Amino acid sequence: MADRYYKVLLPVPNNGILTYKLDKNLKKGQRVIVPLKNRIEYGVVIAEDENINENINYKDVIELVDSYQVSGRFIDFLFFISKYYCCEIGIVFKNAISKKVFFSVEPELNENSYEIDKQDITLSKEQNHVYKSIVNQIDTFSVHYIDGVTGSGKTEVYLKVAKEVIKSGKQVLYLLPEIALTAQLTKRVSERLGFDVDVYHSKISFKKRVDRFWSFVKSKSPFLIGTKSALFIPAENIGLIIVDEEHETTLKQEEAPYYNLRDIAIYYAKVLNIPIILGSATPSIESYYNCLTSKYMYYKLEKRFNEAKMPEIKIIKVEKEELIGKIISENLIEEIDNRIKKDEQTIILLNKKGYSHHIVCDDCGESVICPNCTVGLTYYKRNKRFMCHYCGESFRKYVCPVCKSDKLYEYNYGIEHLYGILVEIFGDIILKLDTDEITSHSALDEKLKKFLNKDYKIIIGTQIIAKGFNFPDVTLVGIIDIDRLLGMPDFRSYERCFQLINQVGGRAGRFEKEGVIYIQTFNKKNPFFEFLNNKYAFYEFELEKRKIFKYPPFYKLARILVEHTNEARCESIINEIGSSLKLLNNITLLGPSRAPVYKIKNKYRYQCLIKSKSVKDIHEACSLAKEKFNLLKKGNILLKIDIDPFTFI
Repeated sequence: MADRYYKVLLPVPNNGILTYKLDKNLKKGQRVIVPLKNRIEYGVVIAEDENINENINYKDVIELVDSYQVSGRFIDFLFFISKYYCCEIGIVFKNAISKKVFFSVEPELNENSYEIDKQDITLSKEQNHVYKSIVNQIDTFSVHYIDGVTGSGKTEVYLKVAKEVIKSGKQVLYLLPEIALTAQLTKRVSERLGFDVDVYHSKISFKKRVDRFWSFVKSKSPFLIGTKSALFIPAENIGLIIVDEEHETTLKQEEAPYYNLRDIAIYYAKVLNIPIILGSATPSIESYYNCLTSKYMYYKLEKRFNEAKMPEIKIIKVEKEELIGKIISENLIEEIDNRIKKDEQTIILLNKKGYSHHIVCDDCGESVICPNCTVGLTYYKRNKRFMCHYCGESFRKYVCPVCKSDKLYEYNYGIEHLYGILVEIFGDIILKLDTDEITSHSALDEKLKKFLNKDYKIIIGTQIIAKGFNFPDVTLVGIIDIDRLLGMPDFRSYERCFQLINQVGGRAGRFEKEGVIYIQTFNKKNPFFEFLNNKYAFYEFELEKRKIFKYPPFYKLARILVEHTNEARCESIINEIGSSLKLLNNITLLGPSRAPVYKIKNKYRYQCLIKSKSVKDIHEACSLAKEKFNLLKKGNILLKIDIDPFTFI
């Protein structure tokens, strides 16, 4: 048989598609081993190449991995990610997928014996309405959004729908934003469904990942809980995708391709022609807008499942002089003491592990904000300037727009300092939880069990404590760094604060005992606090603000970032890119300017932001930026393009 030529997709940064020859018939999706420079590489056949250049000496395919074929729909999914996020297909394949797992040979798998629990999942009237609406569209693509208060039983609805999907012979993929949430959920889901469900993420052993990968690919496992990597298991028999806590920023990938798991999961559901359920107690602004405009089917669950009351929210106006240890108010200390006397528990949120720096007006407590962008200004002591990292404008002097004072107050604190203060007051009954403390899942589980058993009366922690945990005796939640969070240099700062307050506040009073949330602030007059008891008024307020300042969901955003060890070259290239982008119609360019953290690991960082109503215009601008960069680049200078960015640091 004469040689045939095949395009092979490779998990490499450059030249992600290369042509190889073989005197055999290969099919799209077959996995092959090929030579690449002085090594061997694994790849996937994506098409036969009919445009052969006779002057090129094409290399031979070494061998097939096995007879398994990756589905064409999954390959198309990878190409969609490449196109939408302006990322080379080889980088998508390299960074989104575990090569060792993806190119592993199918092991001998035991037949999983599972029998769905015949006992029906009991739903309230409110939940049952949601369940029936979703089940009626179980055989086609549709996006269903469940906006349910914490404790309203969203998971029960997910699982009742999942039961129907499994009974029909299809599989369910349940995606979570963080590994820390999987252990507690896996136990709960297994109990509800009546069999042990698999969990898939990067922290389980390689052998388990391989076994569970193939078990799901081969339809031997009907239900899989996982984080981002689980979406890249090329199973063909998926009948339902669930994305829980869809608002979480951790669903956004932090390296190229900078995809948002929620958004690509929706696209993949469309490719597979199946329903997808999104859920949260605090929808992202973009998702809420999609519900308002009927892009998503929208359901509200406004009652807690066991009729427990939502916690009361109290705003504490604090003065610098009355803070104990310059960090926590006397009122909050008294409330914690009251809970301890009643044998109840407290959660304190301080969302900062290390050194924190925030500036407010010394007279009225207003955060120092850019007048152009409604985001916090960053102060640089070295050149004594306030700078906005959105529009690039800087100010030598800042005058408070509310009270006209030019007196500013800086305050700094971290979680270790808070822990020390509370131990001095209450003794050794305090559990500190942050990512530095949690070295493994077993360590986290052990600590949480001790809190559940009331060995500890107080948890203090970062936002990790806000998610998914159920503690019957928690009746008080204290939030003590809200001003810093509200003043972050990010147009989403109010949205993230609102979500965090609701998520961590949802840990209080989930059972018989009523809960309360105490929020301490220097500026009780901030309009943000008016909306804490009226969620939908907050969303309308935030949407109006976004519309005026041309932010998502009304405009699309892209971030262009250049990094290099030579600051002058880095700045020169971003300025050249900016000059080219200014010539384009239908986009708004912010910057170029320094990135908020403009030097990391001895690399200088400069950026510009692109706004447009049209994704097409965003893509055109990013293509031009990439083209200009490739003409100018020298050495190891880096260009990063982030479509729909979540961070601007």
